[in-house]
Amino acid sequence: MKIIGILISTVFLTTSAIAQDTAVIDQARTALEKGIAEFNNGNYQSYFTILHEDLQAYAGVYTPLRFDGKVSWQDFIEGLGDFESVNYEQRGAVYRSFGKNIVLCNAYFVFTTKAENGTTETQTGRESTTLVNVNGQWLVANFHFSPIF
Repeated sequence: MKIIGILISTVFLTTSAIAQDTAVIDQARTALEKGIAEFNNGNYQSYFTILHEDLQAYAGVYTPLRFDGKVSWQDFIEGLGDFESVNYEQRGAVYRSFGKNIVLCNAYFVFTTKAENGTTETQTGRESTTLVNVNGQWLVANFHFSPIF
């Protein structure tokens, strides 16, 4: 009976931990998906609200540069306003939580731009995003985009 009680307790604790991780992941995913929707709608100011001040990003899209800080990334994103349309999609996203305050997302991406003259360019690759919970708000602290070779 003692062993059964221990097994039941272990299953209960493990299930509780998984449920907690799922809730954390759902919160972070919701924040990121909302940010992506704002980006795709051209609402860059709303998109910027999900970015951590100490953001670091390796774009790999249009530039191999590293962007240090939210402001440098904002400048890069605002430069996309020269396009008629911009669209970013995640595919096959996998989220993992590490405690209650860090969530990692790995995915494939499709990034499409349409110029004023109608020229469309599509880039694909893989991406990693790190989200951190700061005072109850999920913020992107790191992006890394790279093409698939």
